[in-house]
Amino acid sequence: MQRTEKDILTEIVVDNHEEEFRILETGDDGGSHFALYVPQGSETDIIAKLAAANIKKRLIIITTPPGYIGTILR
Repeated sequence: MQRTEKDILTEIVVDNHEEEFRILETGDDGGSHFALYVPQGSETDIIAKLAAANIKKRLIIITTPPGYIGTILR
């Protein structure tokens, strides 16, 4: 079975991030992209580098207040 870019990104995040997260596939005037929501203070440098090397879509990392992901983005 062929892995999608979202599957690849999810695997990268799971392997390099210990907190809650949410990935949404969305778009804007610049085209389609992945929006990665993580809590404030999360270390995302490694995720951004690995994503740039392994997926073609843009990745936008959005930091959120604690509890936002589990409450609002359900």
